[in-house]
Amino acid sequence: MLISWNEHFTLGIDAIDNGHGLTIEAINQLNEVDTPEDNRRVAAFMLPLLRQQFAMQFEIESRLLASHPDDLRIQHEGEHRRMTEVLDYLAQSLAGGSDISAMLLLNLVCFLVSHLRGSDTDTYAARCAHPCAA
Repeated sequence: MLISWNEHFTLGIDAIDNGHGLTIEAINQLNEVDTPEDNRRVAAFMLPLLRQQFAMQFEIESRLLASHPDDLRIQHEGEHRRMTEVLDYLAQSLAGGSDISAMLLLNLVCFLVSHLRGSDTDTYAARCAHPCAA
């Protein structure tokens, strides 16, 4: 296991925490496979789940971000758009027969570090000084 879920990932907003958990699960599954066939299978399984989760999560976050300053909201939503574009591109590549597993893993790790542990934490941690449900 490359990354273990722990309380430091918890922001107390269920939709966001669920997205963080799924991202970590996808990273670990993609990291643990060792054959090209398993790479393709795991990527093909995880990609639609990630796209569905992020679509729902980003919609909820847009509502939460409405009360934040414009510059923060614009930057945060821009990061969401870029990740959505990456996942759309990977879905097209997968449909074309490409092995997207390495690219999906790389993008998820980068998103985890820069957005989920960076922007989301900066934006929402102040909202919940301790875990709370949304």
